[in-house]
Amino acid sequence: MTELKDPDCAYSTNVADCGCKGNTIVSPESSYFYARGPMGLYGDTEYANFSKAFYEGFDRSDELLNEPDLVSDDGYFGFSSALWKWMVPKAGEPSAHSVMTGFYMPNSSDLQAGHTAGFGTTINIFDQPLCGTGSNTQGANER
Repeated sequence: MTELKDPDCAYSTNVADCGCKGNTIVSPESSYFYARGPMGLYGDTEYANFSKAFYEGFDRSDELLNEPDLVSDDGYFGFSSALWKWMVPKAGEPSAHSVMTGFYMPNSSDLQAGHTAGFGTTINIFDQPLCGTGSNTQGANER
């Protein structure tokens, strides 16, 4: 399995260049949290949440914060992270699985914001920082 480094982070050891660490999670200075695994586990918060779920019941919930390369180096971790990312909803959002299987029914505010129960919603769930809130940019309108 390979890892996809963020182009800004690929050759840098400066945390500010990477944009992968927040201020709320304590992790080793040498750990970088760029996208790894089939579904691109990204950022220290996702690594921490997956690690907590993966090691539930064990006192190793910070394992992937200490060794984030396990997600790309070990297929079991990689594909487990993909299943976790597909099945587990984030706060205030449905899971991608719920959307694609029809269990998610958008309410009136979802519909007003342009969120429907379809493929585009799953992309927004996975890449919200990249996709924004669903409105078109000027560049997208000009295409």
